Amino acid sequence: MSSIFDFARFRKYFNYDLAMARNKDGVSILVLMFFPLYSFFFYQLFSFLITGHMSPMSIGNSITAYIICFCITVISFPMRCYGGITRKGTGSNWVLRPASAFEKFLSMLLITCVVLPAVWLAGMVFSEWILSVVFPEYVSFGLPRIISSLEEILAEFHADDGTTLAFSVPFCLYLNWCENILTFTLGAVLFRRNKVVCTFLSLIAFMVAFSVFSVPIFKSIGGMNLIPSSPDSNSIIRLMNMMVYGTYIVIFLALDLGIYFRIKTIKH
Repeated sequence: MSSIFDFARFRKYFNYDLAMARNKDGVSILVLMFFPLYSFFFYQLFSFLITGHMSPMSIGNSITAYIICFCITVISFPMRCYGGITRKGTGSNWVLRPASAFEKFLSMLLITCVVLPAVWLAGMVFSEWILSVVFPEYVSFGLPRIISSLEEILAEFHADDGTTLAFSVPFCLYLNWCENILTFTLGAVLFRRNKVVCTFLSLIAFMVAFSVFSVPIFKSIGGMNLIPSSPDSNSIIRLMNMMVYGTYIVIFLALDLGIYFRIKTIKH
């Protein structure tokens, strides 16, 4: 049996990890998945109190509901499910589970970046669809409208030869989910106390440091003639594609390595 990865052992641990995530945060996720219902209720309540009748909900209300629920989920889920790893009681039980550090890391990655977004999105879409069926005159199915509107904005950025940005809105939204939830997962397993506050303070410190050190980096890039002195639309689109994918690759490598090595070094 390999000390790094064994499929049978990983399957048992993944099932255990999934069950623990469901027990620790399943109810909260279930409540959050119906956030469009709460948003609709309060919107219509205030509309009725102010105007005396119900009002149609705009796409802005739908976007707001998704953003609020997104933020709550990516911040709270890692803290509830994996924050106990740094405590002696639950942390010791977690360390003693028969699985390698890589298997624990892979399970954590699959739950936060595959299972959770699939369940969360299915619940949000189902809730909004139910509203659009029951109250068709007040609610339209918002997610397709949101994606279509964002795709129209991205379509405005195209080169003279027809080259467009090499990423889609759903893919960008998914990458954004992974980036944010992995950031707070790293904070959950890295800090022992005040995990959310420390994660936010670390993000602020990182952004300040990045702003300071990025200036000479971009100057060196300009010296390498990667950016033409008189850039056309084709070179700008290609540069944007390179920067987006390059940035995400660096971010995911840093977050994944940080989580993995923290898991590997946790001892109680």
